Amino acid sequence: MRLSPFLICTALTLFTFAAPASAQEHAFGVSIGYPGSVGVVWQPAARIAVRPAITFRQSGSDSVEDLGNFESSSLATNISALVYLRPSSPLRVYLAPRYSFSRTSSTTSIEVPQFQFPLGTITTTTITSHRTVDEHGVAGLFGVEYRVGERFGVFGEVGVLYTRGSQSSRSDNWAVGSTSGVGVTLYF
Repeated sequence: MRLSPFLICTALTLFTFAAPASAQEHAFGVSIGYPGSVGVVWQPAARIAVRPAITFRQSGSDSVEDLGNFESSSLATNISALVYLRPSSPLRVYLAPRYSFSRTSSTTSIEVPQFQFPLGTITTTTITSHRTVDEHGVAGLFGVEYRVGERFGVFGEVGVLYTRGSQSSRSDNWAVGSTSGVGVTLYF
């Protein structure tokens, strides 16, 4: 089994910066982020936190003329390793590598009318197309977290994202762009 470079870097970062978390800090929490993610935060050391998250979406549409429809579902997960630069302050600045994976499946159905010659009747044929896209992504993030109280915090982050994906139609795609997010964390 081959270890990914992301897992190796994350493990090295954890061991390099690991220091026991303060007894007053809560090391586990639930995060809710925008755009549309829910996750957990685990802080095993004062300078390190791990934040996995998940997003999902289901959508569909029907044509007005009843000629076809479209359905799509998406599930994405990511994991970030937060490295705090100032861990003892209520306003904590962090850098974070992130790995993400998403799978989007869609089905398009179109009804095509056909004229039957010489009978003069019209029948319809349904053409259905299925498509699945898997994407892997890596990002480098800069973020700020502010602890509003003992059990509540807000965060915002911005960074650069690279994704590479493959479609069921055997074509590959890639993208480079910016990424950002904001959220809240409730610590236990």
